[in-house]
Amino acid sequence: YGEEYYSFVNGQYTTQGGTHLAAFREAVVKTVREHYKKEYDAADVRASIIGAISIRVQEPVFESQTKTKLGSINMEPDAEVARPVRGFIVDFLKEHLDNFLHKNPKIAEALENRIKQSERERKDMAGVKKLANQRAKKANLHNRKLRDCRFHLGENAKDGAEKEPLTTLFITEGDSASGSITKSRNVELEAVFTRAQHRGRAGRPALQPRGSGHRCRRGWHAHSAAAAHVFPPVFPRLGAQRPRVHPGNAAFPGAQ
Repeated sequence: YGEEYYSFVNGQYTTQGGTHLAAFREAVVKTVREHYKKEYDAADVRASIIGAISIRVQEPVFESQTKTKLGSINMEPDAEVARPVRGFIVDFLKEHLDNFLHKNPKIAEALENRIKQSERERKDMAGVKKLANQRAKKANLHNRKLRDCRFHLGENAKDGAEKEPLTTLFITEGDSASGSITKSRNVELEAVFTRAQHRGRAGRPALQPRGSGHRCRRGWHAHSAAAAHVFPPVFPRLGAQRPRVHPGNAAFPGAQ
């Protein structure tokens, strides 16, 4: 895979290429497209190519003192009769490479099959990268307080498009309230998020579990009054027993 080239100018090995190598890469793609009469992607045409180009230029101009990259635009220094490096190489390859492919149909067929294979591999790899990026985004958004569900509204998943409108997010206060919902929830459609427990006076939790041993001066606090108020069907016992919450520390006004 990849591309590998060896370019020379007047016998000098140009390791960094230059104008002649750029024209060579362009000419290969242009000739192949015209031969097969199909607009193949340039990366697919040049995939796994190993090429060599050697030209002779009068008074060449290099972009560095080490002569590793050709910078000449014309083949000759005389501007009136000078032939462009690009035009010379493109015309040369267009004639000889196209003739070679016509004279060798088996090689032309093998080359086209290789281009199509490279195209399939590129598209498959693009799909894998897209899926990996989506999963990476989800991983970056992970919150340890969130028990996520499988389907999400707006994802347009093929295997769960009809289930997405049924997704629900439960927001509870404190880990004790989220424990019961997490165990009884539908993991495909119901997500649970646990928010920080509201603090009352002197740093004490405003909502204490019933029977936990913590007693308030003005009576017991109901177990997870927030969850009982927001999700009465999930906690039927709390719905039957009206929660007793300290009026000054109530997390939800409607739970009094």
